[in-house]
Amino acid sequence: ERQGCQDEDEVRLFYRRLGCMLALIHALQGNDFHLENIVAAGPNPVAIDLETISVPRPYRDTSIMMEGKADDLVQRSVLRTLLLPSVMGMRGNHGVQNLGAIGVEIEAKGRPTIRKKLTGINTDFPRWVPMDADAPALQRNNQSQVLLEDGTAVDGNDYRSEVEHGYQIGYRSILKHRDQWLADDGPLQQLSDVWVRVLNRATNIYYQLLQETYDAARAASGVDRWVHTDRLLVNTQTVEPSDPIAQDTLNAVATSEKDAMMNGDIAYFITRGADTDYFAPDPISGEPRVIPIARLETSAMESAREQIRAMGDEDLQLQLKLMNSSYVAAQVSLDNMMHGRGIHTDGDEQNTQPKHAWSTDELDAWILRSLDCLESQAINDEESCNWIDYSHDPQTDVLQPTPLDLTIYSGLGGLALVLERAYRHFNDRRWLTLAKRCITHQFNAVTTMQTRGRFTGFDIEGPAGLMGRAGMIAACWAIGRHETHGKYRDVARRLTIDLDPRIIERDTGYDVISGSAGYMLLCMHLNRQEPIPGLDPILTALCGHLARNTSDIDGLGWLSAGPRPLCGFGHGRAGIGLALLEVGTHLNRSDYRDLGLETLRAESALKMDEHHGWPDLRSVGTGAPLPSGPQLNAWCAGAEGIASARAAALSLADDSFLEADLTYALDCVNAHQKSGRTHLCCGSAGRYEMYKSIDRVLGSAANDGKNASAMLHHSIDVEETDPTLPEHGTVGIGLFQGACGRVWSALSERMDDDASVTLLRF
Repeated sequence: ERQGCQDEDEVRLFYRRLGCMLALIHALQGNDFHLENIVAAGPNPVAIDLETISVPRPYRDTSIMMEGKADDLVQRSVLRTLLLPSVMGMRGNHGVQNLGAIGVEIEAKGRPTIRKKLTGINTDFPRWVPMDADAPALQRNNQSQVLLEDGTAVDGNDYRSEVEHGYQIGYRSILKHRDQWLADDGPLQQLSDVWVRVLNRATNIYYQLLQETYDAARAASGVDRWVHTDRLLVNTQTVEPSDPIAQDTLNAVATSEKDAMMNGDIAYFITRGADTDYFAPDPISGEPRVIPIARLETSAMESAREQIRAMGDEDLQLQLKLMNSSYVAAQVSLDNMMHGRGIHTDGDEQNTQPKHAWSTDELDAWILRSLDCLESQAINDEESCNWIDYSHDPQTDVLQPTPLDLTIYSGLGGLALVLERAYRHFNDRRWLTLAKRCITHQFNAVTTMQTRGRFTGFDIEGPAGLMGRAGMIAACWAIGRHETHGKYRDVARRLTIDLDPRIIERDTGYDVISGSAGYMLLCMHLNRQEPIPGLDPILTALCGHLARNTSDIDGLGWLSAGPRPLCGFGHGRAGIGLALLEVGTHLNRSDYRDLGLETLRAESALKMDEHHGWPDLRSVGTGAPLPSGPQLNAWCAGAEGIASARAAALSLADDSFLEADLTYALDCVNAHQKSGRTHLCCGSAGRYEMYKSIDRVLGSAANDGKNASAMLHHSIDVEETDPTLPEHGTVGIGLFQGACGRVWSALSERMDDDASVTLLRF
């Protein structure tokens, strides 16, 4: 049972022992030791629910894998255990939820929210019941929370050094006795006949799909529910599989998953420690039943052996780095500091004096130093590379230490755009080569599947402006502009128009960052550079999707990332309205043009007095009063993005409110200095890009041409030794929140290529 610690010494002992436990679970390749599966019993952490103490690896078709060495390192790392701090984000105003056994405590913010709980599972009357988010029925059993005997909660963040110390003790002990661990009669042999869990997918995926199948629109028909579970078959190819075992395994396991869903249950797979067969419990008897044909890539025992063989000083340093990253990511996510939500315009203002007046040669040297630092951090894998860094989900504001994904926002797509642009500026093929290496695995997977039919890897996410599909398209398009690289542009064209109505309907974000509006702006940019055959029907379908999903809260809008339609470019009306205006003009569709202008007028009506800007509504519930006082002035949400959108709209329409909004937005921006952040999304690099984009459209007289360069001087100190460090106002290396955004803006200062990545033009 959970017990309190008597004193500080016992608290420290608990966390040191927890570090030793982490080393053991990691060596065995365990998983799922979250806050409900560790009990804080005084100075002793006790692990329960040991079915995931050692987990096998599912079978994969390596010919179409988009993962590389960095992915394998993280998948085998301490992060897999879920014992370290980790959080799960909820879309809208539902906040984030602490999952790790080691919790990071942050003072609660915001207002109570309503969530739903599925009741009556495995009965004839399953239904979703609204509950307050604080209701006991929704609370996780946080047995891992360390308490003192008087009931005072202990913040695990204060004992990071104890966990690290304990982990090193356990790690070095296993390393010292590695031969005994790996021996035929060693400790691992005890796992051979033990039933262990097979984690085929994250449980929350099953949970989400189960929720969708019990939606009122589908629950009335067993056929509709059954058809919806076909989403489990996404990425299971039926044309010329290069690895029949992988294909057969995917189909067999997906069939078992569908059966579980139709029974109102979560799919559950097990195997013996030394086996590579899949088993699923019989729905009536509960006895393990083998799934014919399905195979695992490695047994649980072999997965543990592989990890123990890989242990050493280099691996230890990687694990310690990832441990530290988990604390940082969880704390930043829980503190709501990502994506501009922690920025206040009335304090912590940036010094208005440039850090250092630099020459163009000094700026070029700073860019090259930044790129050198970026390249030195890459994890190379034959012809490809990746980085283990922070990936940011802009919909939920959650930060995770992970291999970079393909997104433009914080992933490899954005890095490839920066590197390709650096090649054009410096004419050094090294940077084009590195840009190609960013997407080699993904490019090979896409081209392989396109030769067999089509690539389905992006179908699950729907159309979006800065996410995975867009990242792949943008990177291939940019690389493909160079001689002998036409195959990259061919891939980009095919991916751009490879959207069917089902994929489009999966877009529930609608906005620029993660929805159809951003995809529309991206497509328009590509089509202006080089016409794409077959694009117009896709654009028409995307406009229709937006037109069908409007909301009338605070005026015309879309429920993209909160309980109310938002203002701003990244998530709000400014970006969506501009996309409809651009595409409506291109298609000569007055209805879509009018919808775009009506959207911008609805946003215009929400501007506040005294140059306080537009209200940030991401955490404001329906019916709650609008926030007062100065608001966020950023690209993602606020006056900066709105100013850029109005300037771009003025080239398509001459409505007087657009010019009035632009003037007001610039007044708001100039009235409030930026915080110490320097990135693109909500930092000084983003403000620089705003000034530059307006200069290109309307001329420098519109906002005083000196503003752009002055803001870049605020962002960059050319004397920085390592420009990728977070102390320079960024988080990670990504394009919109990380160090590469500053590099992009520095290149914008040095190049005259009309690129504006914040408008999805590159």
